[in-house]
Amino acid sequence: MFSKNNFIEKLHDICSRDELSEIIAWCKKGTCFAIYDVQSFSKTILCEISKSNNFKSFIRQLNRYNFTRLKSEEVDVYIFHNKWFVKNKKELISNICRKNVKTKTFTREFEISSSLNETLKTGLFNKYAIKTLETIINDNNQLLIEFEKIFMYMKELKEEIKIKNKKYFFMIFSQNEKTLQHFSVIFKQIGYSLLIASDEVTLVNLIRKNYFEIIFLSDYDFLSKYFDNCIDDVKYTSIVLITNKSTETYEYFNKYKHEYFNKYKNICGIIESNCKYEEVEQIIYNTLKSKKHNDF
Repeated sequence: MFSKNNFIEKLHDICSRDELSEIIAWCKKGTCFAIYDVQSFSKTILCEISKSNNFKSFIRQLNRYNFTRLKSEEVDVYIFHNKWFVKNKKELISNICRKNVKTKTFTREFEISSSLNETLKTGLFNKYAIKTLETIINDNNQLLIEFEKIFMYMKELKEEIKIKNKKYFFMIFSQNEKTLQHFSVIFKQIGYSLLIASDEVTLVNLIRKNYFEIIFLSDYDFLSKYFDNCIDDVKYTSIVLITNKSTETYEYFNKYKHEYFNKYKNICGIIESNCKYEEVEQIIYNTLKSKKHNDF
């Protein structure tokens, strides 16, 4: 076994041997030594101070004793320095200490531990960040759904306002005085004008002279042959049938309504004769909205 002093002392002695000056020797100032012939040094000298003749192992050992390599002007020359390794001052060797391996190991373990802690912290942060991001995305999706609902509501409201502000022509054909009066009052409430036909002649004249968006036709009068004569004139007009459950014709209509729906393709709805103004307003809005959509 080579002790630390044995290694350093032998190295000091070798550097001082004149016969080895072409291989290893002190530099001019004596504060460092140089190896001029690495191959010869490894083969003939290194075994005297080290277990191995591996030059790289020798350099690592010097590093453990705090020797540093200095820059050399010659490519193959190795120069090493330690402030306590000086020519003719062998007594200073005792100040040369080997690096504390345990301290180095502890430092490395501490570095690894710190690195792991940072990694764990980063991982936890990333996990929290991802969870937070997912929450934000979900909240944004909910907001988008709500905005879409609001947008659709505003669009429908805008369409409704347009419909209410535009002049449309509506007609009612009925021979029932109460039905005519009831719908006249309703149309005044909702702000639309309504032309009234109480007989077949007026019906035919009005249809052939005007274009109506919707014709309200009672369940009794829609069975009239006079209305059949107007089918070609009202094929682009929406028809709303007014029914009265108390009349005999209601049963007849209810029995054959599918035939009439096939006959009059433009029937868009059925409404009670005693309906409220909100129902009439809604069926007008839905019909006009549907017709506008079909126009595009």
